[in-house]
Amino acid sequence: MNNPVALSAQITDCKYARERGNKMLFMCIYNFEPKEREAVVKRFIEKGSMIPPGVKLISEWSVLAGGRMFRLIESDDTMAIAETSAAWVDLCKLEVIPVIETKERMKFLSKKQTSGQ
Repeated sequence: MNNPVALSAQITDCKYARERGNKMLFMCIYNFEPKEREAVVKRFIEKGSMIPPGVKLISEWSVLAGGRMFRLIESDDTMAIAETSAAWVDLCKLEVIPVIETKERMKFLSKKQTSGQ
């Protein structure tokens, strides 16, 4: 991500979630080329989602047209997050984005607004 303002907001959200004692949620977006389809399917069938210890898989979805998967995971272990990504990096381009439930984000923004920050 090249937008420093957006990155700063993500970091702030991460700190807020941790202060509340919550594990962080991450949306992982996996994109693969049509030529990699068979290899992706084969690996998934043989090895499953390949979620390491320290990471909880909340859910995962695939685009009906193919070429893209979404995975929502929960963890407070950055090395485990990196391991999750490394398992697919040879076949997919991927993004790992820290996310927060909208309800929690709005509470955080409300507190910042009332405190004048």
